[in-house]
Amino acid sequence: PAAAPPTAAQAAPTSAPAVVSAKGTVKFWHVWGGDRQPIMEKVIANFQQQNPDIKIEHTVLSQQGLYEKYLTAIAGGDPPEVMMIHSRQMPAFADKGSLNPVADLVTRDQLDLESIFYRADVRFHQWDGTQIGMPQTSSGGWYLLFWNKAHFKEAGLDPDTAPKTWSEYFDYAKALTKKSGDTIQRVGALFWYLDNNHWMEYTFANGGHLYSDDGKKVLYDSEAALAALQYEKESLDQLYGGYEKVRSFGTQPGAGGGEANQSFFNGQLSMHVNGQWHFLQLSKEAPDLDYGVGLFPYNDKNPDAKSLQFSDGGWGFYIPKGAKNVDAAWEWIKYTTMGEGQKDFFLAQGRPTVVPEFNQDPKYLEVNPHWPVLQEALNTTTFSPVNPEYPQARKIIDQFTEEALVGKRTPEDAVKWGTEQVQKIYDEYYNQ
Repeated sequence: PAAAPPTAAQAAPTSAPAVVSAKGTVKFWHVWGGDRQPIMEKVIANFQQQNPDIKIEHTVLSQQGLYEKYLTAIAGGDPPEVMMIHSRQMPAFADKGSLNPVADLVTRDQLDLESIFYRADVRFHQWDGTQIGMPQTSSGGWYLLFWNKAHFKEAGLDPDTAPKTWSEYFDYAKALTKKSGDTIQRVGALFWYLDNNHWMEYTFANGGHLYSDDGKKVLYDSEAALAALQYEKESLDQLYGGYEKVRSFGTQPGAGGGEANQSFFNGQLSMHVNGQWHFLQLSKEAPDLDYGVGLFPYNDKNPDAKSLQFSDGGWGFYIPKGAKNVDAAWEWIKYTTMGEGQKDFFLAQGRPTVVPEFNQDPKYLEVNPHWPVLQEALNTTTFSPVNPEYPQARKIIDQFTEEALVGKRTPEDAVKWGTEQVQKIYDEYYNQ
């Protein structure tokens, strides 16, 4: 569901969590592996010390096949007490009745969620007006521009200044790219990669939207969305001779995940778009890299465009149908979404919480010197509506944008085809 941008004024909690007699084991399935796992394990240890009657048994899962595993566990009657689900996937679960809404627990504990959390983060975890789960990750700051300062100096660019517009981004990428004959040794910017489809962000940075406010009309073929795809394709064609020539730079496996991280870590990519989670990855995988951070560039040829952060939600914690220990699960969820566990987990990563009050802590600037840029990104986040068919829409987006960039379709045909395909799916859902 669409929601108004959050403001820091929504900070102070108006009611403390109720004390209930909760005890027993809470099975907790989540995706906080890698560098985040020891941080989560410390949060679990702190919680258990404060709540000795509750034991958290946590299992780290891969995002690959995650939702199929969840559905299998729910259907089998033996799910965990708490599941980590992205809000873009939640409507599909809620629509099938696979989740226990937390609305009654919120009422019981007299919690005013919109005074505790950012308003939009609360609403992303609602379905049909009911609070289904609780927000655990901030839904803003997903498209930040990271750059290698040494590369900027080498190319004669100001190492402390990011490109602000599409024209500058292209020019910087051209200056930063290194070739030896036909071999590309260093890529200035990738403009697109499949694991983190940037066409959606480019559309928002061009004054556009993907859907109507009510989420029912698909707008992929709008002028703003088409221009975004054309910009990506033209940039890749002109700078590198096509996306396929640099595709490998965006798919290198390695520590820190995919999405071109490895190329940025090892100096083969000069400018890299990634999200608020990337600060921790950089500190672990490239601790000596001197980098800058800025906002996503906007289309300077469109007077209505400005730098905005696209968001289709964030991760939340949910109680599935069939969970055996709801009260203890709820205590764990409160601790990790609005309590001490929320602050400890994200402050350790230099990453914003879903609680505005926590984000005012001056320790953030000590942990992350780029915190002011991240705060600005949070304040320019624009939210895109989702429904149970949205995961299928995302697959279609990945398909037609890639087909356009590798030349299987023209950008015009690609957005037209994608709009028709998703509109048909959405119409069937809303008209059933």
